Amino acid sequence: MVERAVKIEVKGTSDGQTIELKTTGKYIKKNESEYLEYLDDDNVRNYMKIEKDSIYLTKYTNPPTNMIFKEKEKHEFKYQTPCGSMDMSILTKELKVNQQGYDYDICIRYDMIVSEEIMEKELTILVR
Repeated sequence: MVERAVKIEVKGTSDGQTIELKTTGKYIKKNESEYLEYLDDDNVRNYMKIEKDSIYLTKYTNPPTNMIFKEKEKHEFKYQTPCGSMDMSILTKELKVNQQGYDYDICIRYDMIVSEEIMEKELTILVR
């Protein structure tokens, strides 16, 4: 197993608004799988499994929220909020994962569907 500290930059864009997070986290390689672990602005632990064609993201809310980003696929899940859980779904339109050593450039373009409302989103994750 390999574990090392990394700098992580997360940039999310939705409806012309951009949210950025710069933090440190951990890169973990266990067997043939690679993971990132970091805390977001709400102090929620995020655990991401990175594969060439998919990203599995777990947000450790109570209960945990599991999201899957796989190009051209729709994934339904429950998202925990302070007011209770919400039924949501993600339709991944584009997923690009570029890796060189421990560095990653990840770009995800997706639609998030909440109560039949569709929001176009983009998520960029840089790991150094």
